[in-house]
Amino acid sequence: RRVLFRSLQRAKIWSKYAKDVISYVEKRTAMQVDFSKNLTKLVQTCRPQLQEESYLPFQSIYCTALDNDLELCASMQTSSGLLQGYKFLEPLQSRRSEHEKVRKSLKESWHKELKRMHDEVDKLRKARTVYIQRHQEWERCRDAARIAEQGAELGATAENKLDKRKKLEEEAAGKAVEAENHYRLCVDDANVRHRNLLGVKSRVLQQIRELLMQADQTMKAVTVSYFQQQHTLTAPCPVQFQDRKST
Repeated sequence: RRVLFRSLQRAKIWSKYAKDVISYVEKRTAMQVDFSKNLTKLVQTCRPQLQEESYLPFQSIYCTALDNDLELCASMQTSSGLLQGYKFLEPLQSRRSEHEKVRKSLKESWHKELKRMHDEVDKLRKARTVYIQRHQEWERCRDAARIAEQGAELGATAENKLDKRKKLEEEAAGKAVEAENHYRLCVDDANVRHRNLLGVKSRVLQQIRELLMQADQTMKAVTVSYFQQQHTLTAPCPVQFQDRKST
């Protein structure tokens, strides 16, 4: 049960981790979009001012920097759109949603089966208690009947009292047999329930392994996409800065 508990806990932890990653990328791409919009406005405002006069020092370099900024803004918009769509957020959100649905279903099915097992064990314990009590009562009645028989043989016990003791013994014996049969039935039911529990445990563990494997595959795929987009977005910047520095 510890293995299953840890597996369910691991699935829950992955879901929380995926939620945190999604939140980070959502906020970062939103900030990136806002930055690109603000930078575009800045370029559009500053370009006419920088080009009012001619033959100023490094004027062409700053105009080129503005062009590079516009290219960067366009790339940011494109990259953010891809990450907010099929490159990152959509597949990861979809995977997490399905992951949570299956995880909760597996957890519920396990807890239901575990509760059935606990109920069956409680039923078995009660049946065993009744079985012991009934046999003890039968033994007491049997001893009392034996004493009455011995008393009757010696003439110390009335016939009606002996009959009464024998009747009580027969009733107690019947109840003891009935309790024993019920106890045996509860033992069989508990064994069946235990086998079912082991089957459910095996199935749930297998499905959790598959669930976590799918989750990790999706996380790997979107992570590769994310850093590919970051590389595509930022790779031209060092070269552009180097070119302008050397000019």
